Amino acid sequence: MAPKKKQPEEPLDLTEDLEEIEPDDSEPVDLDEEELALDDDIVPAVDADEDVVFDADDDEDEDDEDEDAEVDEETEDALEELESEELQLLEDEVSEA
Repeated sequence: MAPKKKQPEEPLDLTEDLEEIEPDDSEPVDLDEEELALDDDIVPAVDADEDVVFDADDDEDEDDEDEDAEVDEETEDALEELESEELQLLEDEVSEA
């Protein structure tokens, strides 16, 4: 039995599904700096000449550094313990031979 040839599908015409986009005829809102200053959600822009100071919580960074130092120390201790165990096993093998 010969396989049936597949009919090529016609491309979908999606343009009929799109709505007509109408231009926005409203006038732009002009807010002055005083009105913007009243809005707490808007952060004022910083001049390029000003130094920007971030008031970050430095204590968190110090805590992270302390934790990292503790982990590094624990890792070093574990490595030293493994090395000493390996060395002991090698010494035992040599003494048995």
